[in-house]
Amino acid sequence: MRKLEWLSLIGLIGLAMAMTGCMVMPIKEYRPLVRTNEILIAEVKVFKDMELGFTGGMKNIGVAADNDPYYREVAREYIASLKTELEKSGFTLVEGISNYQGLVIKTKIGDSPPPLGGWLGAFAMGAVVVQVEVYQNSELVLSLEEAANTTLGYKAEKQTKKLAPRIAKKLSERFL
Repeated sequence: MRKLEWLSLIGLIGLAMAMTGCMVMPIKEYRPLVRTNEILIAEVKVFKDMELGFTGGMKNIGVAADNDPYYREVAREYIASLKTELEKSGFTLVEGISNYQGLVIKTKIGDSPPPLGGWLGAFAMGAVVVQVEVYQNSELVLSLEEAANTTLGYKAEKQTKKLAPRIAKKLSERFL
């Protein structure tokens, strides 16, 4: 009976880790990167009903969710977290400059919410994927994706805020 209790405990810990875990996608560099500390967050677009591919990346981005108040809040919270983390990393944020030719970040957030709002427990995990493209002098130089599971208590808004430090770290490793 002791073995069964021990295995049950290990299973519950594993389940909890899987429900709140993150997924990692590869970084693609398209051009040589120029070191700079100035960066502009140009746009953040949120999409709902995203489909994940077999390897974990976005297969289908989904439907634009610009008019949904929840997804506007997801974008607002993500931008605030990303700005904070970029500044902590040593970047200087540039704002309000049209046709800026330095580092420009464009982000797409795809959300695939858990069915029934997560009430099905472990079998109802969704995912949120943050796809970042970095442009320099109007040319795509780098793209990366970060993802996290979503479930009851860990919705897209909370998980995208957790992904912002990882994104800032990867950008600072390449551009600072």
